[in-house]
Parts: sequence; structure tokens; C-alpha cells
Amino acid sequence: MFKKRGIFFTLDAILAVGIILTVIILVLNTYTSNPPENHVMFLSNDMVSLLSNIKVAEIENKYVQGLVSSGTIGRTNKSILEQIGELWSENELALAKNIAANVTESLVPARFGVGVYSDGEEIYAKNASVSRNLVSSRRIISGIIEGENNTLRTWGPSVMEIRIWE
Repeated sequence: MFKKRGIFFTLDAILAVGIILTVIILVLNTYTSNPPENHVMFLSNDMVSLLSNIKVAEIENKYVQGLVSSGTIGRTNKSILEQIGELWSENELALAKNIAANVTESLVPARFGVGVYSDGEEIYAKNASVSRNLVSSRRIISGIIEGENNTLRTWGPSVMEIRIWE
């Protein structure tokens, strides 16, 4: 009689352990973790901060330095984002696009797409297909343009936007 109870409790315990292990294995196999998406947000915020804080004179970019030495860019105390915005406001779209392309090319890893926009209008975009995440960071900028005969003209305010995506 005692042998029958022992076998019953042993089988009951084995069955319980089997059910518990099956549930644990199923839960672990069905749980998928997505990689953290914060890096895209950080990259977008960092790009806006960098481009709005670094001055034209401070950047080590051969294309931008060539524009400064040729006289195309006169005032080097403006930020890169202000310079892109000023060129965009003057309808110098090719120069604005080239500066944005040259500056962001070395800063954004190849697996990410990047776009620079002014008031929603695309200035530059690399890797146009968005596969997973799109994060946008914006900064309002404005400036003064020196014209002929020592005249000053203002441009802006303009919403400059950096979009980063995977």
C-alpha cells in the first residue's frame, strides 16, 4: 500500500516539474527583446546640438574649409546649422546640400539614414528608405546676411530639423 502512494507522489512530482519546465521554456522562447531604440534618439539630439554649436571656423572639414578659403563663406563665426540655413534662405540649395552631406557623412554611422530639413523642405537626405525607426530633432534658427553696400538683411526664423533613421 505504501508503495502505491510513493509511486503516485513521485509521478505527480515528475509531472509538475515537467509542466513547470515546459512553461519556462515556452516563456523564454516567445519573449523577444528588441534592441534599445534610444541610440537613434540620442544620435538625432546630438547631431542637432553639434551642428548648432560648432562654428564654421572650428570644423575640420576640407569641403567647408575650401568654401571659406575661396570666399564663398564669409563669416566663420556662424554655426554649421546657421550656415546651412542661410544658404537655403538665399536659394543656394546645392551649397547647402553639399555642406550638410559633407559634415554629416563622417558623423553618422553608415547603417543610419540622415536628413537635414529646413521648414519641412529637404535639403539633404542619405539612405532614403526608413526600415525601423525615425527620430527627428529640431532647432529654430535665424540670422543676418550682409548684403551689398553694407546693408543687412535678416532671414528666418526657420525650423532646422535633423532626422535620423534605421
